[in-house]
Amino acid sequence: MFVFSFWQSSFFASFFRVLRGGDQLLSPMGNDSNFESRVLGDVATLENNIDYGEVGKEENVLAQGAYAYDLTAGKILFEKDSRKSLQAASTVKIVTAAVALDRGQLGEEMTVNYFPTVVGESSMFLSFGEKFTLEELLYGLIVVSGNDCAETIAQGLGGKRETFVDWMNEFAQKVGAVNTHFTTPSGLDEDGQYTTAYDLFLMGKYVFSNYPKVVEISVTRERYLPKTVGHRAYLLKNKLLLLDAFPIIAAKPGLGEQKMLSLVTLLEKDNHKILVALIRTPSIRHDLTQILKPS
Repeated sequence: MFVFSFWQSSFFASFFRVLRGGDQLLSPMGNDSNFESRVLGDVATLENNIDYGEVGKEENVLAQGAYAYDLTAGKILFEKDSRKSLQAASTVKIVTAAVALDRGQLGEEMTVNYFPTVVGESSMFLSFGEKFTLEELLYGLIVVSGNDCAETIAQGLGGKRETFVDWMNEFAQKVGAVNTHFTTPSGLDEDGQYTTAYDLFLMGKYVFSNYPKVVEISVTRERYLPKTVGHRAYLLKNKLLLLDAFPIIAAKPGLGEQKMLSLVTLLEKDNHKILVALIRTPSIRHDLTQILKPS
């Protein structure tokens, strides 16, 4: 007996979106388009959690793992279970971006295949058959934390995602993140994928120091990708409200299971550059406030 499954419906929805073409402007943040709301549905993305967690008046840092370091003074500001193995969600994408920049060229073109269109969770909503440059995909990867962008980059550069993930693990080892192991290019929670707050700090320090393109993209408020022969127009909006609340130079947040949040960020306070890694906290805002408050 023939059963029309979810993945088949997702595939055909994606396929017909390609055929539809036109000048439709798609925004991962959602808009009033009846077509988009009907096809995409209510997708839970990081950007929907606009308050970045709410807690009471606790005076302690709530993250399961945390590491904060004053790069200017050369001293640890805060540490909590910093060597504990945890899943850090989409913060992983800073490594995806760095490896992509090592292995590819910004103008290199990639085609979206089937798997990225159904990978789920936070998404740029790429359509099967669309073609993007690596630079366009990097904006989707970081600004709207697109898991579909991560998978497209991995397959486009590695030939298969496993090869790209191997490169990510090599990168982690190179920067000293020896207690880290990746199994996905997106950071989606998965058995066998883990890092520590200290390792996330090491990877953040290396990426933010050596990849200015990642820094630039991470604090981009809005990016318009005009229609090309390969894809429709997209409007990418960064709704990381922390950009208004803290003196952030670079940042990549992540949202994992049970709505637990993670973050790797470089900030400047009192002319000091401070790098903070938080893994699995109910409130990024609360923890950053606690770490950065005057001693």
